[in-house]
Amino acid sequence: MRNPTYHVKNLKIFRGMEGQGFNATLYLGKQRLGTVIDDASGGPVVFNLSPEDRNALDEYVQSLPDITCTFNDPDTGKPATLKPSADLFVSKLVNRTDRLKQIKKILKKPTMLVVLDKGDVFKIEYMREVNTKILTDYQKTYPDHFVFNGLTDDEIIDALESHGLC
Repeated sequence: MRNPTYHVKNLKIFRGMEGQGFNATLYLGKQRLGTVIDDASGGPVVFNLSPEDRNALDEYVQSLPDITCTFNDPDTGKPATLKPSADLFVSKLVNRTDRLKQIKKILKKPTMLVVLDKGDVFKIEYMREVNTKILTDYQKTYPDHFVFNGLTDDEIIDALESHGLC
């Protein structure tokens, strides 16, 4: 895992007044730091952390590079950038955890999950378990497709990020 290994557990996602909200427990490695809540009311993420843990999180987040947006800044004509914040960082952790959970749920069934060459995610359902031969044959036939089956959690997250899906 990455250093420091901030991650969320006990994730609950719900529909609120202003979109999707969440409630989760924030961890640093194996140490429970506290809860984080976005009640989907249009306000900021609520951090129920000790002052020391909140300061450490803020310091870590400030050490991250600026976030490059997918839209252009009208003043410069270049992609807009945002300074990292704890709200954005935790929201990204929640999105990653939710995506990973969805993918793992799909892969429990006899299914192959692939990213096509143009970035679309495609699900292929089988009548029996997807084995090594099926995966090898598929990858020989479609070498430009990326297959999620058989990857570790970190590899799935890296693949989602590299294909712009997370």
